[in-house]
Amino acid sequence: MNSKVHDDWKISRVIPLFKQGKRSDMNNYCPISIISVEAKVFERLVFNQLSNYLTEYGILTQSQSGFRKFHSTVTALLEATDSWALNIDSGLVNAVLFLDLKKKPLIR
Repeated sequence: MNSKVHDDWKISRVIPLFKQGKRSDMNNYCPISIISVEAKVFERLVFNQLSNYLTEYGILTQSQSGFRKFHSTVTALLEATDSWALNIDSGLVNAVLFLDLKKKPLIR
């Protein structure tokens, strides 16, 4: 089966969205892509099919919270703290590693 994505669906308009701080600092902007309605609908269809497949066949673990209905960072944190509390109650030691994934400033 051959298929091709229409060229117009591959084009997006990228605009810089100001976050906070000095407007002259480019690190204070977040790029936002604006895509066509057709591409957005296609993206949603693919997402729904893939999400349904992963859910139906139990491919994602229960701890996976990103991009899932009724899951969020709060869900992930509640699950983690509940697990830590159970470990403490059982006399086990918890080891936790936190990573700061903030974007590094551009070198000038």
